[in-house]
Amino acid sequence: MRPGIGFDAARALIAEYAADSARLEDLCGRITAFRLSCCFERLKRSGRFEDVLIDDPFDLEGVVSVKLTEAQWQSVNPASTPRNTAHGRHDFSLN
Repeated sequence: MRPGIGFDAARALIAEYAADSARLEDLCGRITAFRLSCCFERLKRSGRFEDVLIDDPFDLEGVVSVKLTEAQWQSVNPASTPRNTAHGRHDFSLN
């Protein structure tokens, strides 16, 4: 939104957004989109994804492309070994 903005200026800007419910909703959406982008980047750095391309990290409707690592492709392959359910519903372990 505004690269290089200082803390006081950012606080004043957030106060402006908080005063207007439509702008506040927009800001919340942008923050949520950025948090999701950060999650994808962390998964890439941890080796879970080979590559992550994010069109606009502040746009909830933006395009995201993820290239799975070889290990992740094997876990999606129907011929691979069954998933260990001990990890929960959203298992990111490498089978």
